[in-house]
Amino acid sequence: EMVDWIASISETVPLHISRYFPRFLETAPPTPAATISSFVEIARARLKYVYPGNLQANQDTCCPSCGLAWVSRNGYNTTILHSGAVCKCGLKLPFLSDLRHSPSSKG
Repeated sequence: EMVDWIASISETVPLHISRYFPRFLETAPPTPAATISSFVEIARARLKYVYPGNLQANQDTCCPSCGLAWVSRNGYNTTILHSGAVCKCGLKLPFLSDLRHSPSSKG
């Protein structure tokens, strides 16, 4: 239901599905990696930008049309790999054009 609701707003809304890990006084076991992978696949059926969190998995942002990686993620490090907001295949990537006009990007 949540994925349907998000998709009703826009299929380009990013969704991060993070794996639970017990910390400090928590004792519940961590979320199985297979559960997160299953949730990610379900969400990708309706949303273009879905990312698994707290897993050793590819979390790069790729063009949903051709698969070219545009944003590389490694832990907390994020790198934009290409300039502009249009992929080589011609698809406009809305998050990159929005980034260029965000208040935090104005020197």
